This record gives sequence, C-alpha cells and structure tokens, in this order.
Amino acid sequence: MTRVGDAGQAMLLRQQMLKIQDRSADTQRQVSTGYKSADYAGLGAGTGPLLGAQSLLSRIDTQKSLAAEVKTRLDFTDTALTNAANVTQDLRDQILKVLSTGNGASLMVQTDGSFSQFTAAMNQQFDGQYLFAGGSDAAPVTAASLADVIALPTAADAFNNGTLTSQASLEDGATFTYGALADTVGTSMMTAIKNIAEFNAGPSGPFSAELTPAQRTFLEGQLTVLSAAQTEVQTAVSTNGIAQARLDDIGTRHDAQTVLLKSFIGDVQDADMAEAIARLNQDQVALQAAYKMLGDLGQTSLLNFI
Repeated sequence: MTRVGDAGQAMLLRQQMLKIQDRSADTQRQVSTGYKSADYAGLGAGTGPLLGAQSLLSRIDTQKSLAAEVKTRLDFTDTALTNAANVTQDLRDQILKVLSTGNGASLMVQTDGSFSQFTAAMNQQFDGQYLFAGGSDAAPVTAASLADVIALPTAADAFNNGTLTSQASLEDGATFTYGALADTVGTSMMTAIKNIAEFNAGPSGPFSAELTPAQRTFLEGQLTVLSAAQTEVQTAVSTNGIAQARLDDIGTRHDAQTVLLKSFIGDVQDADMAEAIARLNQDQVALQAAYKMLGDLGQTSLLNFI
C-alpha cells in the first residue's frame, strides 16, 4: 500500500517532536526544582559570579551566627555590670545613711553583703568562661571573704584576671573588640571594701550604734573612693552599651547584605516559575499536536483518495 505523505516530512516532524520533548523535560525539571539548570555548566557566564555570591553568603551566615553568640555574651555582661553598679551605689547609700543617723551597727553586714554580691558579679560566667577574666580560666576575684581582703597587701591583689579583651571577626576586614576586665571595673570598689573592713578590725573600730568622730571622718573619706568606684563601673556599663549598639549596626548590615546576595543568587539560578509553567503548557500542546500529526501521517494512504 503506497503512502501519500512525504517520508522526509515525517522525519522532520519526529525531530521537532524530540526537541520539544527535551525542552519539555528541561522545563519540567525547572518547575520541579525551581532552578534554571541542573548544574553550573548550564548557567554559562553566570557561574563565576554565582559561586562568589554563594561563598560570601555562607561567610556572612557564619558571621551572623557568631554575632548572635557575642550578643548573648554582651547581654550577660550588661546584667553583671548593672548588678555591680547597683551594689556600689547601695554601699555608698548605706554609708550616707550611717553618717546621717550616726548609727554604724549594721555597716559591716552591709559591707560583707556588698563584697559577696560584687564578687559574684565579677565572677559571672557565660558558656563556662568568666566574663571578666581577661583570657584566664581562673575566677578573676580570688578573695572569698572580708578576712581574705584584709589579708591582701593591696585591694588590687584581690584580682587575678588576665589582660586580654575578647575579639570576634564579624565583618570582613574588621575585628570586633569587646568585654571588660575585673580589675579595671572593680579596683576602687574593692579598695573601699578593704578600707572599711581594715578600719573596723583596727584600733578605731568596730563600728557600733554610735559613730566616733574618727569613724565619721573615715567614712566621709570613703565616699570619695566609692564615687570613683561608681565611675569605674559606669564607664564599663557605657562601654558595653556602645559595643551592643555597634553589634546592632553590624546585624543591620548583615541583613542588608543577605537580602542583596539572595536576590542576586535568585536572579542567576532561580527559574521564572510563571514563565516555566506557561512554556511547559505550550510544549505539551505542541507535543499533542505533533503526536496527532504523526498518527495522521501513519494512517494516510491512496485508499483515502479513492
């Protein structure tokens, strides 16, 4: 039975159909994965910039994770320093009250409590590390009682911290430095505590229900020492607050860079889903037409024209 259709036309139609099938399969993959290409080779000249952007995004993600840890550390530091500032203020207020009433009977109870609370603040830990130890693994305040403080040659000897401040690489080309040292924050406070404890244990003590003139003169002098202590602690609080503000600025830059990089990466590698779906629908229609035409060609013979 002789066919009317041209064999060359059928072959050409089959070739076109195969092209449509390949294109449809690639479009189907784009719709399924959301990517323009299954590999970098399919992106052509966009591969280099894409790899660079992905590398930078990964580095920023690492920096953001580290920044979150630093933020928590700064929050712990702020709490400890605020507690230290409150204790310093409370001891100064107690001395003012003693001077006002002339009754020093409870002063040493207050001083002992202030020592314990201040020591706890300076020995505050975060993630197993002392916040104010300056790189040392040991507690920065070694004195455990007022008796230990009295036995020290100087108030500065109550501290055993190192000299290193904390650092973190949160941005390319810059180092974020933060943290405080126990001796920098607390030497004046420990000096006042040592002075009061020594005076109470000395020949002009102890403090009792009625202050002596010598005791009053001494306590008036300690107000100046405690004013210096307040300045030291408040300076540390302010410095930590500045570090927190800087960290917030870094976080804002991280977020902006992340949005920009993700947008760029998406432009390079992500398929346009609306376009891909429309193209897939067109290819399916074209394939159905091609199948029908091939079927019609296969059934055409001279009998159709007799």
